[in-house]
Amino acid sequence: MQQAAEDAAQAGYRLLRLDTDVSRPALRELYRSFGFQGVDIREVEGYLVERFELAVAPAQP
Repeated sequence: MQQAAEDAAQAGYRLLRLDTDVSRPALRELYRSFGFQGVDIREVEGYLVERFELAVAPAQP
């Protein structure tokens, strides 16, 4: 995960995003353990999905 964050930052991205079904608590906790923060919960094609984001570079002014 660290390598993905470094690659994204070097490519100029500010965020990494991961999504998962809310019925998968172990995966949601794994995302949090890597520093991802829950952003929101949405319905996607009949599933409730939590979106997670990790800042990888400072926001540009």
